[in-house]
Amino acid sequence: MKYLYIFVLILVVTLGFQNCIKDAEISPKDYPYLLLDEPVLFDKGVKINAEIKSIGNQDITGYGFVWDENKDPLLNKSNQSIQNGSPSQNSFNTTISTGLIDNQRYYIRAVIITDKNILYSNEKKFISNGSLTPKLVSFLPTAGYDNTPVTFIFENLGFFKTDINIFLDNVELQIVQRKTDTIIANIPHNTLIGNYSFKFTYGNSYLEPENKFTILGPLIDNISPLTGTTGIIIKISGKSFITNDGKSEIFFKEKRAQTINVSDSLIICTVPRWLHENPIITIKNGSKRTYSQKPFILKHSWKEVSNFGGTSFKNRANATTFSINNKGYFSGGNTGVKELWRYDPGLDLWERLSDFPEGYAFDMAFGFSYNAKGYMITGRKTKNIGGSSYSVSITNEFWQYDPQQDKWIKLTDFKGGPRIKASGFVIGDYLYFGLGFNENRPLSDFWKYNFKTGVWKELDPFPGKVSLNKALAFSINSKGYIKEGASYNSGFWQFNPETEEWTPVAKLPSKSNVYGFSLNGKGYVGGGTSYSETWEYHPDLNKWIQKEDFPRCIDEVAHFVIGDKAYLGYGDCSGRVDLPYFYEFTP
Repeated sequence: MKYLYIFVLILVVTLGFQNCIKDAEISPKDYPYLLLDEPVLFDKGVKINAEIKSIGNQDITGYGFVWDENKDPLLNKSNQSIQNGSPSQNSFNTTISTGLIDNQRYYIRAVIITDKNILYSNEKKFISNGSLTPKLVSFLPTAGYDNTPVTFIFENLGFFKTDINIFLDNVELQIVQRKTDTIIANIPHNTLIGNYSFKFTYGNSYLEPENKFTILGPLIDNISPLTGTTGIIIKISGKSFITNDGKSEIFFKEKRAQTINVSDSLIICTVPRWLHENPIITIKNGSKRTYSQKPFILKHSWKEVSNFGGTSFKNRANATTFSINNKGYFSGGNTGVKELWRYDPGLDLWERLSDFPEGYAFDMAFGFSYNAKGYMITGRKTKNIGGSSYSVSITNEFWQYDPQQDKWIKLTDFKGGPRIKASGFVIGDYLYFGLGFNENRPLSDFWKYNFKTGVWKELDPFPGKVSLNKALAFSINSKGYIKEGASYNSGFWQFNPETEEWTPVAKLPSKSNVYGFSLNGKGYVGGGTSYSETWEYHPDLNKWIQKEDFPRCIDEVAHFVIGDKAYLGYGDCSGRVDLPYFYEFTP
């Protein structure tokens, strides 16, 4: 009887305990409670379902699934499929058809996100049969430069945890953002220009779409001119000259060109100096390079032509020169030789004319031409006695040469007084003339001479710096120009004959100060003791551009202009005056 009582008691207690457990499983909890069903596998994916056994009293803000190749997958650290908000029913499911590797074991859990907690279900595992292959739908933009962001739109990419690498012709892109079926990546710095294919790699697989991306960079359509001398201005037309890292740079082989203007479709630059062969033109923009299909055909500006010949024609520095009717004229010089010679560039021949009629020659005079006649004004009278030269006096005489009669005619003396190394230019029917120095005293006075009336008029003094060095002068398009005497970065002035006023313009970045002339709408200055630079002035740009150096050092040189060429020669070079050479200059 005692044992029967104990058995009944144990039975009652056991049944009561089981009822308590059952009541605990279904009773409401403070937080949601989840159960994950067995995964249902199919050919290219898996279907997952989870049941919410208890909603709890916390606000649900999201729900879904997390899975991984390792146990205990976690939100934001594993593959995930998450929806915002709260489920509409007591169960939710998803189908995973992308990102699964064939024959790979995965662990999966359902997850609910509340305003207080992240809650996971029990864990299930499955072995994958693989999944759908990713497919690129589109990418935008379809063309760009270095650092251009490209957005790639995919299908079947969403759940790929495996790292995806993107290449453009073996250059890897930097991925800056990845979403479910979207990747944003930047085009890296590279040397490519043109159309190239993307390649996507993931795991042991890859994807290579047919559509290509156009890498933009500088492209050359035309170069004009493609032949010429150093220092000439050329225009390069094309595309994408301002891209990537800024404006393009231009090189003639390894020599960098000076750019005047660069826009996206046009480059204006000068041909650099010291070129010794016909170079290919290279445009550099960031990491990009593009090349001209044909080389630039280099021509030299200076060509030696015939000289006087004979010993009597050496030592002719500071001679007087001018040109008339496509012929050049050469007279006098510091040796007191009175001979006058005429140069024919078509025949490359010199012809001797009548000597200067007085008992002396002119040295350091100013020579010019007007209305088919030559002129010589001021300077130093020099005699040659027994092969040696002797200075007579500084003069203000004014002479005219008539080539038809081969005759010199003396005009009224210059009103400004004697001087040497004066400067001037002709505009219209007027000579503008002055400066120079007398007895080591630099002069700044400036005068206007009317060829038709023969009247001199003194103007306001030259406002620039004057010195014992000769100022260089010429005229371009009805404007006069004077460069101050030899000094680096010396002043350069423009004269307006209508207002008779001076305006400072771009300084010459050089000490060149031996010869100055105008040719084809541009000004030229060059030469100097022990150096031979040549500079070209563009009045429309107000800019100096360095040209090919004179082949020798040169000082106190004679020069004249015939047609579209200039001719220079004789003179001094570091104290040597026996320099019987003459050169033709083509800009």
